[in-house]
Amino acid sequence: MSHRNPGGMDPQTVRQLAQQLARWATDVIERGRTPFRRAEVFPRLCTAVGTMAPPLVLWINRDSYMAGGVIFFPVETTPESLEQAAACAAALGLSIFTTWGAREITYWQFRDQSATPLRSWPLKRTSKTSTADFHDALLRLMEDLKAYSVLGALPVGQMPPCYLANMYQATLGGVIPMLTADRHRHGLAEYAAGQEIPSARDQAGLTLGRLLALLQANQLPTVIAAGDLERVLVAALPTLDEPLQSALRRRSQEPVLPEPCLVRFHLLLHRLRQLDLSRDRARAAAALEILLQHQAEALGGRPLPAGGDATGPSLFLFPDAPPATHCAFGEAATPALSGLLALLRQLRGLPQPRCQVDDPLCLPAKPAPSTICGTLDDGRTPLPEQRRVMTTQLRISWPARRFRLPPATPRWAWQLLHVLGLAAPHARLTLVTPDGWLSSDFGRLLLQWIQETASIMGLRREPGRCLQLDLIKQRQWDGATVLEQAGHARSVPWATLLAGPPVLTALYLELPDPLYLALREGRLVIPEPTQWPVGHLDILHLFLRSKLGRYLWQQVGGGRALPRRGLLEKQAKTTGLPLPQLPTLKGLQRWCDEQGQDGPDPARFESELAVWLPDCIPPPMSEPPPCATWAQDRAPIDDDQLAMVAQRVFLDGVPRFPEQYLYDYYRPDLQHYEYRGALRAGAEFFGCIELQDTGGRIFRVQGRDTARALLLIAACRPAPVQLPTDPRLVAAILDRYLTDLQRLRRDLLQALRQQFPDTDTTETLADQIWMERGLPPWSLVQDTLSPL
Repeated sequence: MSHRNPGGMDPQTVRQLAQQLARWATDVIERGRTPFRRAEVFPRLCTAVGTMAPPLVLWINRDSYMAGGVIFFPVETTPESLEQAAACAAALGLSIFTTWGAREITYWQFRDQSATPLRSWPLKRTSKTSTADFHDALLRLMEDLKAYSVLGALPVGQMPPCYLANMYQATLGGVIPMLTADRHRHGLAEYAAGQEIPSARDQAGLTLGRLLALLQANQLPTVIAAGDLERVLVAALPTLDEPLQSALRRRSQEPVLPEPCLVRFHLLLHRLRQLDLSRDRARAAAALEILLQHQAEALGGRPLPAGGDATGPSLFLFPDAPPATHCAFGEAATPALSGLLALLRQLRGLPQPRCQVDDPLCLPAKPAPSTICGTLDDGRTPLPEQRRVMTTQLRISWPARRFRLPPATPRWAWQLLHVLGLAAPHARLTLVTPDGWLSSDFGRLLLQWIQETASIMGLRREPGRCLQLDLIKQRQWDGATVLEQAGHARSVPWATLLAGPPVLTALYLELPDPLYLALREGRLVIPEPTQWPVGHLDILHLFLRSKLGRYLWQQVGGGRALPRRGLLEKQAKTTGLPLPQLPTLKGLQRWCDEQGQDGPDPARFESELAVWLPDCIPPPMSEPPPCATWAQDRAPIDDDQLAMVAQRVFLDGVPRFPEQYLYDYYRPDLQHYEYRGALRAGAEFFGCIELQDTGGRIFRVQGRDTARALLLIAACRPAPVQLPTDPRLVAAILDRYLTDLQRLRRDLLQALRQQFPDTDTTETLADQIWMERGLPPWSLVQDTLSPL
């Protein structure tokens, strides 16, 4: 949700004014003559009217979420601005707020759904207002707020649920960076070899759920020392009812909470006891619902995709809220989300699922679900030890099959195979997955296995670069498959897609109308292995270097560079590359023979190709794959030789940024960043740089080095990520990372030149190996070495 500033003053002016007043207030606080202990600008708040960010908040105790005053800067006071300001104040536990206008400062109190002025006093109005006037006004305001912070505190029984939700969020926001830093310091990985260590978010969410559940059940001792809190919480879990007890259980390999985290949770417990939360189940449930509305996605939850009504046993995957249906037999969610959803169901009196797991691969074989709905987007690549475990888990759902997935197959694809195998005959599956996998090595296999077992009723590209698959577990299905993206839908008989290679489904979804029609009408064909146009290698080589050929390769090549002549037939058959039909190839060959020994001019070849394939004009490619020269390729380069070069250069692995570069720093303060897909740099204003992700979300970061670091990270790995808040520390680790990348690139090019001295495609080969290692594109590294 977007930040809204009550009153409508120019946002930049408000930000500058709030920041200056916050600096002055901090000076006053440091002198120790005020009950306030912190001044904060634009904190994100959950309010009754949506997510908002008040310009300036004065805190009595930030860790215990006790605010003393909130200040707004409206151009004029309108009913709407007063309503929004009152909602912010209530979300901070206050009934009094302040407006700093052009002529006066006013204190307002809201009660009975309306705001009334308590008192106001004029600002100095001279011919030229000085900085000292603003400073004096702030001092007077802070003096007045000493009393109003007490008089304006909401009674315990009137604290709204959004106040509790904000308090939970503040605790999580303080604990998660500390847990992440603790993992870095001890060299713990959240996805270690052989076993998963609960992530910092999962451990923080589980601890919060345990504390809330036991407090609500009145199962905690009256006096608990901060250092004993985790032990007491775990020891008291058996007093909870099942399956809440199971959902909040201590996971294997869960690290011990560090002392600073225990102190933060202990402060939360003390504050909740002051608010007497255990006596008000409705308010506790409402607060938890608000928390999930704003934090479920960060905890691994996703909105359930629209699908048919659940009938019979249902399985839900990573929902962000309890599903409305009561047929749920199973639910897979992250550990933190499992615990919080189970607690919310108990508070609301909703039925709990009979089976609740952290990973879909742990779901049992019985009962077989007739409806499966949810999102699978875990893009982590499992390590060899984990692949062996997951192969064993697939035998539960596929006892008669043995799958061999490529090493780069992400975890979500394993999960999809498992739930597809578990589904009952004729079950309906509505699954959202990441985009961009249809033409990958594992994607072609996945589509093939889906076709062997189920039918695709719909394939839709969603905003935010997601793919939604609507499946029915029935291979022989006489319906039509709806392929949809950007509001444009095509209906294709499933029998047509089933009769063709798996890549046909991807092409029918991706191709623009002229190319789609050319493929359906046979002017472009996907050759069968036994129907390869022998004797036309030269013309196929030219075609693949044309605009149309490069575009078609981009759709099926999975990000690879254009194949060399010696590998063209093999890779075209493997990927399912559409080619011109045989009469067209023969006609183009005759035309090329007429051009003489120098061969055809590229522009003239494009014109001749347009004669044979009219209307087949490809759209512009955003990132065209590297194109080899039109001249004759040299001898084919063996893939095994490339693998040997890569193994020698990357003998010590690839650098993982920023985690490996933070080991030398003791508990640095870290900032959490969320995004979807790659990032793009935008406008810069006084060192604040806009970044936009593939979903269109825009956020701002402070400092060019932080922006450069995020651009590199987002290009090769999914969110979330933690970076130091200190810009000097970011600059230091980024410089070391870029130095390592430059060294690796230099070594790689040198090794390739030694191994293949007769080739002129060294850069292309280096790019291929570079991307296979999950490193950021070298072009982006070069851009990062230059100013933004």
